[in-house]
Amino acid sequence: MQKIKTIFIIILFILPTTSFSESSVFALTKKSLGEHHYPYSAAALGRGGFAMAFPDSVQINQVNFSLWSFMPRTTFTLEMMYQGLGTESKTDQISSYDGTFLGGYLTIPLIQHKMAIGFGIQPSSFNNQGFLIQNLGVGAPAEQTIKTKGTLSEVQVAATYAPNERMSFGVLMYYILGKITDNTTITYADRDYASIIIENQYQFYGLAPSFGVSGFYRMFDWLSLGGRLKIPTKVKVFSKQKSLTTNKTIDRDQKVSFPVNITVGFSIQPFERLILGGDIDYIDWKNGYLFNGLPISQMNNNFRIGAGFEYLPSKRRLTSYGDKMNYRAGAFFGQMNFLANDETINEYGISLGLGLPIRSGNSRVDVAFQLGQRGDLGTNNLSEKFFRLNLQVSANELWFVRDDR
Repeated sequence: MQKIKTIFIIILFILPTTSFSESSVFALTKKSLGEHHYPYSAAALGRGGFAMAFPDSVQINQVNFSLWSFMPRTTFTLEMMYQGLGTESKTDQISSYDGTFLGGYLTIPLIQHKMAIGFGIQPSSFNNQGFLIQNLGVGAPAEQTIKTKGTLSEVQVAATYAPNERMSFGVLMYYILGKITDNTTITYADRDYASIIIENQYQFYGLAPSFGVSGFYRMFDWLSLGGRLKIPTKVKVFSKQKSLTTNKTIDRDQKVSFPVNITVGFSIQPFERLILGGDIDYIDWKNGYLFNGLPISQMNNNFRIGAGFEYLPSKRRLTSYGDKMNYRAGAFFGQMNFLANDETINEYGISLGLGLPIRSGNSRVDVAFQLGQRGDLGTNNLSEKFFRLNLQVSANELWFVRDDR
């Protein structure tokens, strides 16, 4: 088991900072940082993306960290995603497929069912896309190719405390870091004109720790509430603009302000084995995302509404494997943090999920499948269909813990 713990910690620190995922074509807005990644676990995504008021003793809640107080064992989790994107314009159709590592978490209960600490690394945005513009109006016939690549990640540390079994609070400290590169190439049909190649690199470093708070409250046995606030933060950006045509480089130090993020949710448990609920996530990208104090054009306020249900496994020891599984389904609707054709980009879809227990239910493999669409061909001049398959492994072990109940 010691070897497994060592391997997990190595993976947790290395892979999330080096993985890339194909991003939405709508994320090609200049200085957009790419497609925003919602940090829901595979279990939460299987039920549409609701987790704020959903305690889980097996899988780490990646949104409401205050619920870590109720984790009975030291738990670590790793998540991966495979996705396909199909983009349609009025003239073309393009498809792409890829897989990526979505990070991992480790939580350690200090006082069982009361106090816990934990840390993790997860991507906060993906930026890996490219497109071609033909017949540019620049005097001579030419075409322009734009490619972007990069990932922003959050390194997180949290501490949680539950004064009783119905309530818990958590404090989060995190750093934002990563690198995004965009490359623009203009190629002229007339070979007498030299191609123009410009590369912009943006290296992000947290200026100081950023903070967040979250809470959970079981109002009644059948109704629970949860909330999270991530406070606006500033990040230092080292930018480098390099002309590969003239071999000139311009270096700049800049500051980027990230917006406030508010998430609230509820869950209802009408029967012992059935939980219903929903989350609302809101980020003020339009006004709160600033480059050197200035807003970025074509940005829009971002929200996501996810709702669904989970059918819980039986608590009986002698029962079938199928009766020990978690069954999930849900739907989601939201608004992306970009504009396309000066219009809002809507996103919606459905999801299904399963929880597959291992080792007598102390550990679990969670699978989620999402199918959705972004944008409208008539309104945004582009539409994008996507599917995602999320796979997450959660393992629980007794490392060191004290039970004060």
